[in-house]
Amino acid sequence: MSEKANSRHIKRYSGTGNPMFFLDDDSGFRQRISVSRQVRDILENDRYNFSSNGEVIASSTFYNRVLTNILRFNQEPDKLLHIHGIPLLPDADPVAVYGTAEYRTDGMGLRPTNKLRQYLNQLRMDPDLGADISDKYHGNLLLFLRTLLCEYTALAPFERERIYYLDMYKKTEELIAAGNGMTLQAQTSDDFYRIRPYKVMPDVENQYNYLVGLSALNHDEQFHCASFRLSRISDMKSCVIALEPLEKQEIKELKEEISKKGVSFLLGDLIDVRIRLTPKGMEIFNHTQHLRPRISSIKHFNAKRQGEDHVPQCTTADSNKLIQKSQKEEYYELQFICTERQAYNYFFKFGAEARLLSPETLVKDFENGYWEALRRYTKH
Repeated sequence: MSEKANSRHIKRYSGTGNPMFFLDDDSGFRQRISVSRQVRDILENDRYNFSSNGEVIASSTFYNRVLTNILRFNQEPDKLLHIHGIPLLPDADPVAVYGTAEYRTDGMGLRPTNKLRQYLNQLRMDPDLGADISDKYHGNLLLFLRTLLCEYTALAPFERERIYYLDMYKKTEELIAAGNGMTLQAQTSDDFYRIRPYKVMPDVENQYNYLVGLSALNHDEQFHCASFRLSRISDMKSCVIALEPLEKQEIKELKEEISKKGVSFLLGDLIDVRIRLTPKGMEIFNHTQHLRPRISSIKHFNAKRQGEDHVPQCTTADSNKLIQKSQKEEYYELQFICTERQAYNYFFKFGAEARLLSPETLVKDFENGYWEALRRYTKH
C-alpha cells in the first residue's frame, strides 16, 4: 500500500491548537513505511542480533519497540543514561533528506501498539513541540517515523542496542548509581550470579553492551571479574540485593583485566595460543576484526627461500594493524595471549584455513567441533 493510500487512515488536527497528525482509533491498521535498502538492512540485522532467547523478534514488534523507546527517551530524558538521543526536530529539512526516492525503495509493515500511539499523541498535544513537529514534517506521520528510523540506523551498534534495551539499561544504571548489587539467574537454571557492578560498557568494536563487575556463583565467597551482555540479562531473572560497592583497588584491578582481555571475555584465564594460518586464512584474519585477539608475535615461512622469515613482535599500539601480504608467503604462525573462549569463538570459523597448534585442550575442542560438523554431513 502506498503512503498516499496510508494517509487516508491518518487524521489531522483541524481545531485550534497544534495541527499535529495522529493515528486513528483503528489500532490494528498496518502502516507501511518506506526506507532505503541500507536502512532496511541495518534494521533487519539488529532484529536478528538483538534476539536473545533463540527466537527472532517479529518485525512489527521490533519496529514498535525501537520507535517507542526513541520517543520515550526524548519525552522523558534521563541524564543518568548515556544514550545518544535522536532529535525530533533535526536542523535539516526531513523532506529534502528523507523524502527522496532513495529512501522509498524498501517498504516494511508496522502495526502500531497502544504504547506507540500514546507517545505519538502526547507529541500532538505538547504545547511546545506539537505544532513545530507538524510543520517540520508537513503533517506527514510516515515521514516522521521514517526519519526516526533512519536516524536510529546512523548510530553506532552499541548505541542502538541501548535504545532497544532501554528498560534493562536504565535499571542497571540506576542500580549502579545507588551502589547496590544484584543477582542474575537464567530462566532454566538453579544457579545464580551475585554481582557487584562497575558500569555498563561497550566492547572494543562498539558492537554490544556489557554489564561489567565482580561476580560470584551462587554462595561462593570469592568474586571474579565478569561481564554479562545487556541483551542476555534481559532474559534472566534479576533481583536487587545489598552487596559491598567496589573498592578503589578492585576497580583498578578490574580495569587492568579489561585492558588485557577486553570487555567481552573477562571470565576465564589468559592462555598462550599458537595457530598456523594459510595465506587465505591470513586474509580472513586481516578483514575480520570482531572479537579478534591481539597479536603477541608473528612469523611466516617463505616457500621460495626454503626458510623462515621473522616478523618483529607487535607492540600493543600496532598489534591490530593489517599485515601486508607477500607473494612469497606459504603460511603464518601467530601467537596470542587471550582466553580459550575468545580463541575458539574467533578462529573456529576459519576451518581448513587454520590449524591450532596449542594449547592441547583447545586443539581437542577444535577437533571435536569439526568431527561433529563432519558427522552431520556424512551419509550413513
